[in-house]
Amino acid sequence: MSKECILTATSKVAYLVKPKIVDGVDTRLDLAKQMGATAVINFRELKTIEERVAQVKELTHGFGADFVFQCTGVAQAAADAYKYVRRGGGYCEMGFFVNAGECTMNPHFELCNKEITLVGSWVYSANEYIETLGFLKKAKEMSIPVERLVTHHYPLEQYVDAMEKNISLTGVKIAIVME
Repeated sequence: MSKECILTATSKVAYLVKPKIVDGVDTRLDLAKQMGATAVINFRELKTIEERVAQVKELTHGFGADFVFQCTGVAQAAADAYKYVRRGGGYCEMGFFVNAGECTMNPHFELCNKEITLVGSWVYSANEYIETLGFLKKAKEMSIPVERLVTHHYPLEQYVDAMEKNISLTGVKIAIVME
């Protein structure tokens, strides 16, 4: 989710229109609002994909999302995210840094028929650090609380505790620091 909060803040800094977030953890949804999300959807409260799609469409005047960033690394979330994208929209998958399994989607209905643009993202280059620092400066000027993204700091000796915190989904971004 921290990627979603970062993307929300980035959207606000770049003056993109009305970011919306789908997640299942209330603390992360609250943080997304602090980062500038105009609406949040807790997928745990909407039990079916049809309910979630209907909610996304309601928030987008019946069209669906212009662009979806799927950041979870959860195969089912990747399959669901295609359904949120409007016809002619875009989808960026950036959540799979390890093999988390396969997902099922119908390429005819979810990709080709909707004519969406699909992008995958793996890592970033050293040149993007300059852009990132510019983003952080602008976010600070706009009073977007990006410092809240790192919720826990652990010394290297406590890396197991840090990983347990991360796996428990009770933190957003967990930092292991050298002391």
